[in-house]
Amino acid sequence: MPKLKPKKIAIIFVIIGGLVFGLWQLDLISKTAKREIGKQTISTPSPLVYHIEDAPFYSEENWCWGSSALMLLMDRGFTEDEVQEARNIIKTRGRGGPPDMFIALQEYDLIDDVRIVYSKDYVKEYADFYNRQLLVNPKEQVILLDGQDKALNKLKELISTDNLVMIVGHHGNHYMIATGYDENYIYLNDPGADDVFFQKVDYQDEYQEKTKMLIANFFEQWTVSGFEGGGIGFPGDYGMIWLVK
Repeated sequence: MPKLKPKKIAIIFVIIGGLVFGLWQLDLISKTAKREIGKQTISTPSPLVYHIEDAPFYSEENWCWGSSALMLLMDRGFTEDEVQEARNIIKTRGRGGPPDMFIALQEYDLIDDVRIVYSKDYVKEYADFYNRQLLVNPKEQVILLDGQDKALNKLKELISTDNLVMIVGHHGNHYMIATGYDENYIYLNDPGADDVFFQKVDYQDEYQEKTKMLIANFFEQWTVSGFEGGGIGFPGDYGMIWLVK
């Protein structure tokens, strides 16, 4: 049997080594992909009870959506002077409806941080207005949900990660901030808490107002089916607006 030359032996070792290395890389890539898939599909359940501590409160009569928008800004660290400046910007540049809140978000370069949730069964006219006139990247900023359970789970997920969430309630006619939840109630900082469904609860800070709503009642009016505000309404049920951190 003829002896292999050293050069051929070296080539064979290189080929074998390359094959072994290639198989090792494929195995590594496969394991990494599985880990990444696991990260995407496995989520930590929200706790049964959660309350955001020291949630800011702002209230101005007949200005629920503006007051709620200012609470989001306060949560981002805006000072009292900056909040008043934002208020004046909304009041002087707006037309007097909920979409005016986006004027302040644009002014302070926060419009990219806006996220909006509503149902898959939405009002196209209103959705088109939000997508074309108010948002900069609707594909990333709008989340569509199918059903009450998914909506409630999303709300709990946001609250339990300390995100203040603006709620579009009272059939699309009222805006307020969700600050907590338990097995029976959604807790709200509401700038106009005069609805019969609300029940006042004690709160340590006398300058703040905290309300709670039975989840069943919350769902009853977490829709846009009875919208009476005129003009541009919110696109769909389960309305939520927040600023990503």
